[in-house]
Amino acid sequence: MFNVKQFRSARFVARTADIDLSGSGLAEFFQEGSPPVWKVRGLTGEEMAICRQDRRDAIAARDIMGQIRARAEAQGAEEHVQALAVLSKTMSDGVPDDHALYLSYVQHGSVAPVCPREMAVKLAANFPVEFMAIAHKILELTGLGTICEKK
Repeated sequence: MFNVKQFRSARFVARTADIDLSGSGLAEFFQEGSPPVWKVRGLTGEEMAICRQDRRDAIAARDIMGQIRARAEAQGAEEHVQALAVLSKTMSDGVPDDHALYLSYVQHGSVAPVCPREMAVKLAANFPVEFMAIAHKILELTGLGTICEKK
């Protein structure tokens, strides 16, 4: 039988892991004397929902930009079509759904270094294998849940 009282009084901490990047091109971006380690943690339920929302937003942005482009092209507004092409590169317009999801995982699950969205995008573009390893470790930790602190 599930002990509700014990569960309610329990304190939980995020499960974390260090990803060794010694053999990676990312190692050169760590300060000399500092180990090339990317620290990540598992996500909360709320953060998982935010990541899924980021994925849905990428789909919606792509659809909206496509509709706007189609209207501009139909009206022969070439300068607007070109402006939209530039704008779409700064949005989630061309981001595949799963990629938007993984960008969000890395953004929310990175502890050290902290990884804002722009950095996650640059990481994925330039170090795709390391990016995916980081995202998968975050997912693995999330699946394991938090750690219950012992009193």
